[in-house]
Amino acid sequence: MSSPSLLAFIGFIIWNNVNTTATLSVETISLEKEQMKETVMIPGISKFNEEQFVYYRVDKGEIAEIFVEPGDTVKKDDKLLKYANKQLVSEKGENQLQIDLIYLELDNLNV
Repeated sequence: MSSPSLLAFIGFIIWNNVNTTATLSVETISLEKEQMKETVMIPGISKFNEEQFVYYRVDKGEIAEIFVEPGDTVKKDDKLLKYANKQLVSEKGENQLQIDLIYLELDNLNV
């Protein structure tokens, strides 16, 4: 192809592209306000701001009654549990008997 015919061919392509009317289709939508919500999983440990642990104390005896359930909110001076110690009850009874005997001896001395 010679140079004038090449120029004529390029000119024809440019003229064809300029004169071609292409129709573009555009779709429009209205915006809507939505609340975005996304769950993010983060490894870690959750802790209460104020937390206190109560442990079983063997020296106090067996647990006779528990007044709260796990997860309950408690306030100062709330009863949490009650211990029952058979040995302490027995010792208390023996001590009371000794006190009563001492009072009897005092009464005998004062007669």
